[in-house]
Amino acid sequence: MRLFLAALLFLAAPALADEVMWATAPTPSIRFAEEAIPGPTFKEGERLTVIFHKGELLRVQGQAGLGWVAATALSAEDPTPAPVEGGFDLEAIKRSLQLTGDSLQGR
Repeated sequence: MRLFLAALLFLAAPALADEVMWATAPTPSIRFAEEAIPGPTFKEGERLTVIFHKGELLRVQGQAGLGWVAATALSAEDPTPAPVEGGFDLEAIKRSLQLTGDSLQGR
């Protein structure tokens, strides 16, 4: 019995770790991996928790519920920018000033 429980925990361990992906566009899902019954559509940029992998399909949980989606429809990168320390983006300001300087030189 202990061996069975240990094996079960070993096999379930990858599923217990929260794998997070993001929808790269509005992403329709199917309810079952083997049938094309429509499931919820996940919004672009929505954070999805991956529950299970089955070939090229992922079972995900989002705000609208559970569904199977193609792995290629998701990204491992968070599309929302991280908050900038100090409240401003120095690189964006530099790019803006460079564009302004370029437009003034063209006068």
